[in-house]
Amino acid sequence: MKLVNDLNCCSKDAQDMLLTHLDCMRPAHAFLGTTNLDLSSLTERFQTRFQSVRLQPPENEALAAFLARRWGAPIGITRQIADGAKGNVRAALADLEMWMG
Repeated sequence: MKLVNDLNCCSKDAQDMLLTHLDCMRPAHAFLGTTNLDLSSLTERFQTRFQSVRLQPPENEALAAFLARRWGAPIGITRQIADGAKGNVRAALADLEMWMG
């Protein structure tokens, strides 16, 4: 599997080069691209090679439980962090890291 984050940052030339890579991929291999932006920044030819899956942010309580379970932080603190992050996992992780020192 190949993971490319922020695929929307690829220039049109880079998208064309990736098309060749995608055409040459062997069976049972996967290419996963992520973006937080509108897919319209990608060329239509490039977009049609992918299946779009929209992920929703986690509920605050689920995020708080994850932070508490994974890093052993008190649930009261992780609830405050999750409430402030409003579903943004990256922000919640950064806030927890700061809290943990």
